[in-house]
Amino acid sequence: MKYAVILSSIMALFITGCSTNDNGEGRNNIARNTSNVNERVDQGPRYLDVGNRDELYGGMRREDYRPEDVRHADDAANQVEELKEVKHAVVIMTDNNAYVGATLIKGTRLTKRLEEKIASAIRKENEMAEHVYTSTNPDFVDRMDGYVNDLKNDRPVRGLADEFGETVRDVYPGGPS
Repeated sequence: MKYAVILSSIMALFITGCSTNDNGEGRNNIARNTSNVNERVDQGPRYLDVGNRDELYGGMRREDYRPEDVRHADDAANQVEELKEVKHAVVIMTDNNAYVGATLIKGTRLTKRLEEKIASAIRKENEMAEHVYTSTNPDFVDRMDGYVNDLKNDRPVRGLADEFGETVRDVYPGGPS
């Protein structure tokens, strides 16, 4: 019996004594793994393992994005409306981005293929459209219609640009992909 207790004690000490060598880097064994602690300090948050959640539009932070050049693109909207799946479309251009609000024919869903067709129609009319973001959300389409009406009625673009930037952040919370 004594022999079993002594053997168990020795095994317990052996197992717990070596357990600190089994920790992964960065977990609990902080003092031993300090050689590379600062290797990513100057590279910014986009290099962390959590992913790029805050940056958008060429490295600009999402909350700082305010498009300066907001304009309606009726010709591009007409190209999109020529697609058989689309009933109504409104397009707003900012910088090299096209934002499309589309109402689809009943029974039609926005698929990746349809998004590509819409992007092709936009780029056919406007070669500067590097990124095309499409939404069929009825609220977004209504807002887009309102923005186009404001642009046509010469509402000050600065206030409209701020409001439009906020709408884009609402519709695409992680940023347009």
